[in-house]
Amino acid sequence: MHMDGSTNFNRSWQEYKDGFGDLTKDFWLGNDKIAYIANGRSQLLVFRTTDNSSTAKRQRIYKSFNLSQDGLYTMTYERSWASNIPEFAGGDCLAELKGQPFSTFDRDNDDSPLNCAQEHQSGFWFKSCTPCNPNGVWSETPDKMRAGVPWEMFWTPVTGDYLILSCYAFLRAE
Repeated sequence: MHMDGSTNFNRSWQEYKDGFGDLTKDFWLGNDKIAYIANGRSQLLVFRTTDNSSTAKRQRIYKSFNLSQDGLYTMTYERSWASNIPEFAGGDCLAELKGQPFSTFDRDNDDSPLNCAQEHQSGFWFKSCTPCNPNGVWSETPDKMRAGVPWEMFWTPVTGDYLILSCYAFLRAE
């Protein structure tokens, strides 16, 4: 969950493994815990974002979300969908990241010659430095538009150039 910028998400592999942050504000549950909850159980991963283009909460749902328990935390899911009401529809940032292991600045598992986690200053499932960075740096600009830097928090398929005001993800049993 990334709600107010109070927690730095540019963390080590171990910190993402164990979890960090304040449960009432910004936090990461921990890849070990997420993998345990998701593995062997049918889970929906729900991403909700709000941005400056709309007051609506946008949502994207991923069916049968799973993280591998092999130490790489490879992310998979069966399919995804969003609301058919455009103002509530969340774009699909994870489609090109499906099957990708998790990366942090100290454990580069992406497919890019760059260390994408270092470039984006966060941990996430990066491939070639990603269409989204929900764990990125909380930013505020006078015009409420993205600054265009790779480390800011963004979810491109819907929000485009608008700043994300909040982003949270949760697992729900199917």
